[in-house]
This record gives sequence, structure tokens and C-alpha cells, in this order.
Amino acid sequence: MLEGSRAETGALVAEREMLPPTRPWWRTALRLAVRKPLGTTSAIIIVAILAAAVASWPPWLFGLPLPGLDAGPPAVARYDPEDSFWVYDEELGREMLIDKAEPSAAHWLGTDDKGRDIYSRIVWGSRRSLQIGLLSLLMGTAIGVVLAFTSAYAGGNFDLFFQRIMDAFQAFPPLLFLILMVTITEPTVPWLIIALGIVSVPSVSRIVRSVILQIREMPYVEAARAIGASAPRIMVRHILPNIMAPIIIVFSMGIGIVILAEASLSFLGLGPPGVSWGEMLNRGRLFITTSPWQALFSGMAITLAVLSFNLAGDALRDIFDPRLRV
Repeated sequence: MLEGSRAETGALVAEREMLPPTRPWWRTALRLAVRKPLGTTSAIIIVAILAAAVASWPPWLFGLPLPGLDAGPPAVARYDPEDSFWVYDEELGREMLIDKAEPSAAHWLGTDDKGRDIYSRIVWGSRRSLQIGLLSLLMGTAIGVVLAFTSAYAGGNFDLFFQRIMDAFQAFPPLLFLILMVTITEPTVPWLIIALGIVSVPSVSRIVRSVILQIREMPYVEAARAIGASAPRIMVRHILPNIMAPIIIVFSMGIGIVILAEASLSFLGLGPPGVSWGEMLNRGRLFITTSPWQALFSGMAITLAVLSFNLAGDALRDIFDPRLRV
């Protein structure tokens, strides 16, 4: 009996030793941070931009009033983006506009030609860039995934006809389409979100469709089809969970492209009214010789945002793709 218990205990110990060791989540995160330093740095920058965008919302958050908050600019932005700063000149005996001032303790990134704080305007501009980027990509990704499922699962002539439509749409210059949409409609944020969402549909649809065509031929999908599972059930239960990785990657990389497109429209003067990085860059280029920090800091904000989302997408692709992980 003792020998049997020892043998049983030895078997249990052997089985326990064969199981892979569990690793705390923080060690996994630390390991990924060491292996993907660019992805980690980009994630930190994205979190900082998100925090600045959320904190720059005035006393209401996403349209919902918050009790206990007084009107006025938030603490992160320091000042209202449209406030001009003046100083009293004792020699002239009148107030002077603090325009094109160099970076200082009072104005961390200086002021523009109208005496407005550049740092505050960059913080407030992050709200608009992320709002347009996230909402337009959510709309474009949702429509693109639905169209990809429809095209890949229908197949035949419908798939061929649908893909030719996507080819024709992708052949049309996206910036020209955006300019056309903004010109024929009212230049507002909702219309710009719709236009950017439509532009992002073809690329999302093509990428997701190619992945669906591969997964559709997998043995487990064939087995589900053999036991009589309906097409909607196969899509939701077997295909959709396996295409979430490419969807997340396309979504993260697309945000940077959309932010750059919004900044381009604002730079051309076709964007909606309000604080925008592109509009700040366009205005700052007029004073590039006298106060280059106006264009420099707004251009750096666009570059950091776009580069961070692109690097984050590359890191996610390396994590989710087992071939690149090896």
C-alpha cells in the first residue's frame, strides 16, 4: 500500500512537473516591454495622449455633466485654447499682446501670433484628433468586417463583383474623396468622421476577407459545417474569434492614418472649425522664421501620434503572429 501511494504520488508529481509554469501578468508585461521597447514606448505615448484628450474635456465628459466641477479650463491644459494673454507695459502705458513669445515657465511651449498658449492648444487638439480617429475607425472597421464576411462567405460572382467595386474605390485618391465630401457637405466633425470611416472601409474589408478565406477552409470549420451548423453560427462562434487579432492590428495602425488625414484637411483649411493640430501647423508656417516653435510643436504632436499608433500596430502584429513571435 505504501509503494502504491508512493507510485501514485510520484505520478502526480511527474504530471505536475510536465505542466507549464504559470507566470504572473506583471512578469508577462515586463517581458513584452523588454522584448518590444518601441512598442512599449509607443504605448506610453498613446496613454499620455489619451489622458490629455480625456482631461481636456471641459466640465462635462463625453456630453454628460459631472457634478462638483466649475466652468473653466481643465488643470492639464492650464489655459483656455482661445484666450489671448496681455501684459501691461509701463513705458508705453498700455497693455501689450504677448504674441510669438518664446517657451517660458508661464507658457511652456510659447505663444502663437494671437497670444494664445501653444501647449494648451496642443492638449485641446489631442481631443479632436483622437475623437475623429477612434470614431471613424470604429465605423469603418465595423462596416468593413461585415462586408468582408458577406463577400468571403457568398463567394462566386458576388465576391468577384464586390472586390472589383473595392478596387475601383481604392483607385480613387482618398484625399480627393475627403475634399469632395467636405466641400459638398457642411464641414463639421460628424461629417468628417463619416467621410474618414468610408475611406477606411476598403482596406479593412480586403485584409479581413483574406483572413476569412484562410480560416474558412480550416478543419474545425469544416467539422462545424458537417454537423449542420448554420452560416451565422459558424461566422460568430468559429471565424470571428480567430480574426480578432488582424482586426485589432488594422484598427491600431489605421488610427494614425486617420489622424494624419484629419490634420491634412485642417492644414488645407477644409477641416471643421476648432482647435486642430493641422490648423496650428498651417498657421505656424507663416511665422517659421520669426517664431518657429509654433509649427515645430504642432508638427511634433502629429508625428508622435501617428508614429506611436503605427509602432503599436507593428508590436501587436509581432505578438499575435506566431511566425513573427518565433
